[in-house]
Amino acid sequence: MEYMHLGDLEEFLSLPLSEDEAVAIIQQATEGLVFMHDNDFIHRDLKPRNIFVCRGSPDWWVKLGDFGLAGRMNADLERMGTYGYMAPELVGFGPEDCFSHTSSVDLWALGVLAFRIIVGHLPFPTSRDLAMYTMGDDESFLQELQEVGASGECSDFIRQSMDPSSQGRLTARAAASHSWILDPEPVEASDQFPPQTSTQQHRGNWPSPALSTASSAWSTDPKANSHMFDLVNLSLRERASELSTAPVAPVHDPSPKVPCPHNDAPLDFVSFDDPPAEFTYTSIHSEEIRLLRLERGDPSGRISCGIQVFHLQNRPFQPSLPEYKALSYCWGAEEATHEISVRDLDKTPFSSNGENCWLLIRNNLYDALRCLRSRTLDLWFWIDAICINQADDVEKSHQLPKMLEIYCHADSVSIWLGETSWDWIPTQLKHVPPIHPLDFARSISDLAYLEEMLTLSSSSMRGLSSWCAFANLLKRSWFTRRWVIQEVTASHRATVHCGRKQIAWVDFASAVELFLAHLEEVRLLFQGAYTRPADVARFLSGLECSAAGAIVSATNNLLRKGDDGAILDRMFSAEALVDKFKSFAATDPRDTIYALLPLASDGPMALPGPGQSPHSLIPDYTRPIPQTYAHFVKHCVASTGSLDILCRPWALPVPPTTAQDVLPSWIQLVHRLALQGQTGGMEGESLVGEPGSHIYNVSRNMAARCRFQDSTKRTQRGGIDQPRRTLRLYAKGLQIGTITRHCGPIMNGTIPSAALDIAGWNNDCGSSDRVWRTLVADRDHRGRHSPFWFRSACLHALGKTFPGQALEISRLMTQMPRTVAQYLKRVEAVVQGKKLWQCGSVKQGVSGLGPSDTELGDVLCILFGCSVPVILRPKASASGQYYEFVGECYAHGYMDGEALAGLDEEAILRDMTEFELQ
Repeated sequence: MEYMHLGDLEEFLSLPLSEDEAVAIIQQATEGLVFMHDNDFIHRDLKPRNIFVCRGSPDWWVKLGDFGLAGRMNADLERMGTYGYMAPELVGFGPEDCFSHTSSVDLWALGVLAFRIIVGHLPFPTSRDLAMYTMGDDESFLQELQEVGASGECSDFIRQSMDPSSQGRLTARAAASHSWILDPEPVEASDQFPPQTSTQQHRGNWPSPALSTASSAWSTDPKANSHMFDLVNLSLRERASELSTAPVAPVHDPSPKVPCPHNDAPLDFVSFDDPPAEFTYTSIHSEEIRLLRLERGDPSGRISCGIQVFHLQNRPFQPSLPEYKALSYCWGAEEATHEISVRDLDKTPFSSNGENCWLLIRNNLYDALRCLRSRTLDLWFWIDAICINQADDVEKSHQLPKMLEIYCHADSVSIWLGETSWDWIPTQLKHVPPIHPLDFARSISDLAYLEEMLTLSSSSMRGLSSWCAFANLLKRSWFTRRWVIQEVTASHRATVHCGRKQIAWVDFASAVELFLAHLEEVRLLFQGAYTRPADVARFLSGLECSAAGAIVSATNNLLRKGDDGAILDRMFSAEALVDKFKSFAATDPRDTIYALLPLASDGPMALPGPGQSPHSLIPDYTRPIPQTYAHFVKHCVASTGSLDILCRPWALPVPPTTAQDVLPSWIQLVHRLALQGQTGGMEGESLVGEPGSHIYNVSRNMAARCRFQDSTKRTQRGGIDQPRRTLRLYAKGLQIGTITRHCGPIMNGTIPSAALDIAGWNNDCGSSDRVWRTLVADRDHRGRHSPFWFRSACLHALGKTFPGQALEISRLMTQMPRTVAQYLKRVEAVVQGKKLWQCGSVKQGVSGLGPSDTELGDVLCILFGCSVPVILRPKASASGQYYEFVGECYAHGYMDGEALAGLDEEAILRDMTEFELQ
């Protein structure tokens, strides 16, 4: 009995071998097949793991082994083998109607083996590739042979061995006499070779038969063969323990294999147990998706899954897309530490005993899988963290745009809010456990019950605790995820899960709307009913403009659907969506844009309208973040002719990893407070208003005149000279003046007397018109021109202040008539966080409101295509002057295009300046 101390052929195939070496190996493997087929047996599992090496390169000497799956030719056998080497008729492809087991299945595997040795990988890594070849639609694997320099005879041998029809393939003897291996360069004889037999004379000096020594005891009884290999396995283990000084190559077969049909045969005959490997993704095509099969089991048991590739649209010869659920959840920021068991079902389509690999997932997803797992049924899911290879930016670029389609195709969407937790309950209410938030949501959807809950007596502490629990649920991180907007909007049926509880999305959404509509009444419940209402009221703060309300509203407003759930129209542009949901978070800053594109009327999934050019917003995760942002700005300007996007804070911060990740000043970042969801997406009032709805018209409807440039320059960082990409925007416009005075920023509703002086107070009566208009940016809360009664209200309020005294809005609002308080409330909303500035003298210059970081020397400009004036900051560089974008501003007397009124195009062009913004 032989001991194969060099292991199997798989150990030598980390890199492709030369064609000469391939000829030597394939010739000897063919010799073994001739011997078996002549004795009316087929191997059925020919692959590198089952070819044992007696001597390696360059004078190869190999032998066939592992005959546990071997059987009689044409016998009624089960479908067995290793996927990747199995003939198409064994996996349901090809022209044969039955799963035949002729000698041709070994010849198919022989051709695959030859290709693997020469090219370095399998010709058909997925079932789709195999199906395309059997249908005659794809012979690209033959092209790969040419690319690696394989001879024509080699290609012909492989092509004939791998004919889609079993009847068209070579026989073992025909393969042995094929011109590619008929006359190989002889190998010099060695004393280690057994004596040459008569069957070798015309085939060169290879040992024959090319079977392991165990084959000398080959029996026509497969059961006897299985027992024989038990002895081989035992012999290997004993020999390995005895030869402590000899290198032992484990002969382990990690590839999935169907068990031998004989009950008393071992599963793997020559095997040392290795720990499972980390799951490795295989590439998929852009029209394919992966689905996760969550296998049945106890929620507390180990999670086992399978992954399989499907087409979203069912195709012939492809596995049908099963009913699946799409999971909507929050990733979390912690490291992935929970291990689950995963199998590649494309490699083991007929067996549950394939290779189990491990995959690490994060805590929240692990909790979701445990709670969603069925005890009796295997369930199919689409989960982005698992079904998309997150390490492959190319795959992400073609998979993430399909998320809307994936969620539309899903049988349902499972919304996972997390485990149930009562850690947040105030100490005074811990003795009164609340109703579970989802049970409570179901209850208040009943309007009669809601009315009862809003009129509870002060003694009903459980009602107060339940309101707080529901409010706390709406502040969970799921509601701030940007991706959930399309996940919920696309679904035609969704279920909300929290721990073991669940509720239909429509009932949950109704509860959220009713809760927010009656929020003031809920707050009143705590007055007099709770000894310390401030402790509980904090759970009800910031909910009026909460992200939960925005998501519920989005499910009704973003898409127009038919009765069957099909998307008929998209109601908002990408710019409008990014602005509307700017408070929502994303792990990858590029998802600021990409997570909303499927919902956009100008996104890649929407058809261009009449006269429109093809959409330019295509997700590309290989593009750096600053370039992605700049590309979005360029798209917005090109599609609207407006530069208002420069004034809106919309971009998520960029991780400071390299010098190349510096954003230009004309891309505005979302305020940190808005990112935390505490203001519901509102970061103070924007003067430019919502996209497509201008409040002002400073450039009199002139289209933007600008150009974008992306260039690279050298910069010093840490004493090292590094390249840095610089994003430039060249915009044309007019320069109005230079900031000579400023005061602020105004905080907590207190306007200093110096700021009032800049606005025009304490001067003649004519200037008072400037002050009352400036303090409200000359618009009411709806964006309409200021009513004249604002003037009286302003003078009334200012009359209550002494010379040199600040205007304290919060104090005065409680002492003034209702109309004056209404005006002051508008003042507070406009001036908060802003500076008052002045260009030139108080009487003849320009004044207004500007960003909090406005400085002396900044310039006031009008950019063509921008609806409001802007403040720019001059900067000097070696190549000349450029400008940084500071922000939008209110300039009294300029907001409705007064600076351009009466000017013809020639006059405008004469005074025009091109500003280089970096």
